[in-house]
Amino acid sequence: MGSPLALAAPERIHYFYGLLLDADRLQEEQNYFNGKRWLMNRLGFGWGVLRGLGIASDPSTISTLVIDPGVAIDAWGREIVVPTTVQVDATQLTDAMGNPAGPAGAGADVIISLAYAESQSDPVPVLVADCDHPGNCAPASVREGFRILVRTATGPPPPPPGGAAGSLPLPTGLALEQLLSGLVGSPFPAPAADPSVPLARFTVAGGPLDAVSDRRLVYSNGLLFQMIVSLIDNLNSVAGASLLLYVSGDAQSGSANTALPNPLVVALQDGSGNPVTGGLVQFSIAAGGGTVTPAAELPGGKYSTQWTLGVSGAQTVVVKAAGTNLNVTFEATVL
Repeated sequence: MGSPLALAAPERIHYFYGLLLDADRLQEEQNYFNGKRWLMNRLGFGWGVLRGLGIASDPSTISTLVIDPGVAIDAWGREIVVPTTVQVDATQLTDAMGNPAGPAGAGADVIISLAYAESQSDPVPVLVADCDHPGNCAPASVREGFRILVRTATGPPPPPPGGAAGSLPLPTGLALEQLLSGLVGSPFPAPAADPSVPLARFTVAGGPLDAVSDRRLVYSNGLLFQMIVSLIDNLNSVAGASLLLYVSGDAQSGSANTALPNPLVVALQDGSGNPVTGGLVQFSIAAGGGTVTPAAELPGGKYSTQWTLGVSGAQTVVVKAAGTNLNVTFEATVL
């Protein structure tokens, strides 16, 4: 089955007694199920590496890479299964069919890709000869395999996927529904001209090997669930913990090795906005080499320190509090 060049209404066999199920009819049945599955893969999951397919350099040679077993979905939605470890010579280029195409130049960047490939196997006797199979035998199985492609990189790695929905906070209610409807209602994506799955970028010969920048990923339900749980844990840690707030003391200036005229002050509150007393607030020098005094607790859940500037350069103090992932940064200028 070729590229899914355009949307078309699926057709399946209408069974009835007396229907001749010849090779064309049965092939139509396979095309129906394969075509629908590949379409759902491409639009529902996306394309790229689904699991495994790690790639690393062979320590015994500077040109051989080793690809681990794994599963990918190509840009046309077809599943690619690599059942065993595969070695590839990254210095030898291939064409789009995986055939040798000559050596890569020294210092060139090459892209190692995985391409879907079918082969016919399991020959059986032909009981009724026809024009398509005039011989005595014909393959009875189609094996869904793969090819390893090594091609010269044509540009820098693509940018990482961005947030098409915009930055936080997202709208709620009807506004959010309108935003998501606009994303889903965008023009139907045309299939990629090259359906192969990039795995890594390698500089000939000897590296470096970059198995991240060009690699496409399929975010499985399990992976998305882990990310959602991690996000919930982080949000809970912020919502249920104290909040560290800036009060005063930023953007001062003074002489080198001299204490600033005004202290640095922050406030510590709980999730309901109530002052937190006895909190563990720490002021620390982040740049400039100055010093700060231990945090002093003030009325109303406030905490302060006295900052003595360093000799020169950027002067920065960072404040953190136990039980929160937030921080406050102060900056000053040496006159």
